[in-house]
Amino acid sequence: MKLNLSVFLITSLFFIGAIACTTYFGKRRTKNALDLTVGGRNIGGLFIALSYGASLVSTSAIVGFGGVAGLYGYSLYWGILGNMLIGTFIAFYVYGRRVRVIGERFGAESFPQLMGKRFESKFLQKSIGVIIYVFLPAYTSIILIGGANFVAGATGIDYKLALIIISVLVLLYVSYGGLIGVIYTDALLASIMFLSSVILLGTILWKVGGITTAHNVLDSITHLIPNNLVQAGHNGWVWMPDLGSTIWWTVMSTLVLGISVGTLAQPHLQVKFMAVKSEKNIYIGIVAAAIFIWFLTGGYVLVGIFSNVYFYNKTGQISLFAAEGNVDMIIPMTISSLMPEWFVYLFMFGLLAAALSSSASLLHLQGVAFARDIFDNFNTEKNTKRMMQLGIVIGLSFGLLLAFVLPAGIIARATVFWFGICAICWLPSYTGCLFWKGSSKAGAIASVYGGLVFALFWYGFVKASEAVPLGICMALTGKPVLFGHPWSSMDPMVIGVPLSALIFIVVSIFTKKPDNNL
Repeated sequence: MKLNLSVFLITSLFFIGAIACTTYFGKRRTKNALDLTVGGRNIGGLFIALSYGASLVSTSAIVGFGGVAGLYGYSLYWGILGNMLIGTFIAFYVYGRRVRVIGERFGAESFPQLMGKRFESKFLQKSIGVIIYVFLPAYTSIILIGGANFVAGATGIDYKLALIIISVLVLLYVSYGGLIGVIYTDALLASIMFLSSVILLGTILWKVGGITTAHNVLDSITHLIPNNLVQAGHNGWVWMPDLGSTIWWTVMSTLVLGISVGTLAQPHLQVKFMAVKSEKNIYIGIVAAAIFIWFLTGGYVLVGIFSNVYFYNKTGQISLFAAEGNVDMIIPMTISSLMPEWFVYLFMFGLLAAALSSSASLLHLQGVAFARDIFDNFNTEKNTKRMMQLGIVIGLSFGLLLAFVLPAGIIARATVFWFGICAICWLPSYTGCLFWKGSSKAGAIASVYGGLVFALFWYGFVKASEAVPLGICMALTGKPVLFGHPWSSMDPMVIGVPLSALIFIVVSIFTKKPDNNL
């Protein structure tokens, strides 16, 4: 469905105007560097929850994981349940409370700074800052891709122009309003995302005759699944894939593990806990974030699954064929075919909201890493905002460059790549930073670098979905991957997180502990 460009431009002005208002309000409340980086540690629980949810539920969750659910079915819902338990309850109740207390105690204004001050190591702080700055553009780029794909498809404007427009918009509001502006704008954008999700889920359930009818139809059209997917372990949308098959490892180790455990190690999410004003607000945030995330991630996963029923009833095809083999187009194609024109406008702004809210948090993270962690020795309090803005511009430029060159169908894979890097590199040492008095600086450094080396090796030489397109293993060894199944289908988090934890524990036991106490 092509939208009326004039109507799109007019409604876009209202959308941008609303963002400008929330950004300006955040700017008015930003009085010093602490406000700029962690919101003055005075943000309420509801705002934190909406900002957390809006930052987590990016275009990768809506377009990427919704599309992958259309391919693999209900098995992906384990990731939603894991995200609710680990990425929401444990993230808020267990980690969030400690992050708020320890962050305030050490005066930390960023995730790397929290780690650096806890372990009394500038080297560790700079190392984490550099890792964030180098690898984060890959995640930022696919969020921009998801938004630009739909805007270009719905309006007919050039894809590259759509990328630039989204990038400029997020650059202006994140560099101007600081973290308070980001959080207030996230709350506005979250409302648009939530409304579009509820309407879309309700509509597709009505169109397919309800969950029970849709379930029965899905079970009856299993024969339409392509033979290559069946051979890889696909048993239908309502059944788990064969245990140990290629698809089972892809779903359970990469997608499910990535969006549940990987969430705990996301720096741009953890820094929001440093901004919350009290423990009571943490509890408020748990409930609000759980409701929001379920309707967004869970809702779009169901839409992706039921899109097979919708397209089968309409065209006799499953959604993969309706989207011409590109899973990233399953959700946009479903909406263009299913919904009235007014909803396409709403969804487009909901998708833009997801792209803007997530990329804003990521760019804020990069800006703070640049100003507070990488170049802190050369920075002054007065120049913090200027250095942050420079870091944001550079980070966005790399993300935009990647968005121009990355292939189709990359959104979900690039998401779990970033989640995997974070979990393997610093989830064990981050956990020790918060809860283990016996953890040491040497243990944290060894764990971060050991995890990084392992993750890059696995992505470059073992895991087929990344190693084959990169071509490094083929160039150096003459083989597409070093090891066959199941290793070539296994996400590095399965081995990497326990390995990183083992390094952290063993080195910490035998090395000097920091002088500060938890």
